[in-house]
Amino acid sequence: MEQYTTFDIVKKMKIPRERLQEWLRRGLVKPSVRAKGVGTKNIFTREDLYRIVLFSQLIDHHQLERETASLMIKGLDDAKPAPGRKEAFPEHNWDWNWSTAEFILWVEETPSLPGEVTRYTFQAMREHAEEGARETPLSLALRQIAFRKDWKNFTVINFKEIREQVDRALE
Repeated sequence: MEQYTTFDIVKKMKIPRERLQEWLRRGLVKPSVRAKGVGTKNIFTREDLYRIVLFSQLIDHHQLERETASLMIKGLDDAKPAPGRKEAFPEHNWDWNWSTAEFILWVEETPSLPGEVTRYTFQAMREHAEEGARETPLSLALRQIAFRKDWKNFTVINFKEIREQVDRALE
């Protein structure tokens, strides 16, 4: 298994050290192995680097609050959306995999009851249409969004591009 340190992330991913340390201190991003005292280092996997770059893009390019971006990524890690929440696009419902996902569609649902928290559901989608299909899964999902009144916002991420960016930086 490939392992990386904070230094590797700063150097290869071009994320300022202070910024990364703040994210780690606040628990917004996490290493696979947390340092356990003086002289030890946080150890990150390639998937951890995908998470960190995705987190950075969500807050920098999509202007999301750090806590929101962290929750969204945690939802991917859990790969178990709240019961009944994964059926947004039942015909395009693939399991999440950090190594093969192409697009991610996150949906912010409007709370239906006072005091209810906003929920974020996600959908991992392929870039290409299945044989015989008239639309790609992503284009179909985006068209369906127009008819949902319980969705406040949605975010689409080209995760394949993020993964390739990280992989190139690690070469």
